[in-house]
Amino acid sequence: MFISISKYAKAVRSAVVLAAGLAAFLLSSCSTIWDDQAECDFGLHIRFKYDYNMSFGDAFASQVGRVSVYVFDENGEFVTCRSEEGPALAEEGYRMKFELPDGRYRLICWGGKYDGSFTHHKLVDGCTPSVELLEALMIRDADCEVKCADGCPLNSLFWGQIASLDVKARKIQEETMSLMKLTNQIKVNLVNGDGEPISTDAFDFHMKGDNGRICADDACLLEDDMVKFHPYHLAERQAISTMGTRATREGITAEFSCPRIISDDKDLRLHAIDKKTGEDVLDFPVAACLASYAPSAFETADDIIHFLDPQEFLDRSDLFNLTFVLQDGNWISVDIQVLAWSMRVHNVDL
Repeated sequence: MFISISKYAKAVRSAVVLAAGLAAFLLSSCSTIWDDQAECDFGLHIRFKYDYNMSFGDAFASQVGRVSVYVFDENGEFVTCRSEEGPALAEEGYRMKFELPDGRYRLICWGGKYDGSFTHHKLVDGCTPSVELLEALMIRDADCEVKCADGCPLNSLFWGQIASLDVKARKIQEETMSLMKLTNQIKVNLVNGDGEPISTDAFDFHMKGDNGRICADDACLLEDDMVKFHPYHLAERQAISTMGTRATREGITAEFSCPRIISDDKDLRLHAIDKKTGEDVLDFPVAACLASYAPSAFETADDIIHFLDPQEFLDRSDLFNLTFVLQDGNWISVDIQVLAWSMRVHNVDL
């Protein structure tokens, strides 16, 4: 029987193409007919981002050094948890992987290297985690005071959650978890309106607030004791500019660190007690004032206008700069700065 070379070649090429296509299909689909599925990467892959800030850019790789994710089923029962830290988090393609059965889940994350400043205070050895038990508590001493080491604010604490997620076990599923930062730094400049030097020894400079207990459910503040925050850095300064003018005054700078600031919190207040007279020459409502004067719109570097409510402004911001002017033993005005934005407030029954 005679077979032409051209027809034979075409038949061979067709067989090769078919075999290659079938092999590619089997490998790519991870067909269930194979017992060895090592090539498959089934599971839930969680990508993290931290763009809930005033730059509106993702700073996860540079700011979050650790993540711990707790997984609960739809009945609130604990399923599993995973933690990871170090250089791996900064890699472009980093994902945290979970292999879960089919079902609906809730994921809660605490992030940051917060151990020195916060603890999951209800978790003990042998205790099964629950959403209620995952609350974070700011560490304080027996006198309910927070005294950070010089130059060291509270360790950063981040929170995030995926409230409801349907998972299919036999598929590759990628989800993104957004994080919110729950720690703040407040830099306070206290200047003398009369131009006289101010000594750091002249005042008991502190903040008081009951914002040190944070719920894992939605990062709300839970009932807590009133805590006294001491500055983690206190120094005498010269040539401090006041109110955006060229005038300079002698003064002191104190830097504080505190947990999440809630817009209607009337108890978080900044104090300066004159040690000679015992008089509280500075009694400033931090949360209420910052929230009241928060900008309704904010323009980022990419010329996009973002509209913010007061709470979103406080949650996105993590660094505040306050300059107070003292005159005749009482503060008369304050300049508040966040990034390039500033406002001026006068002492009118605050």
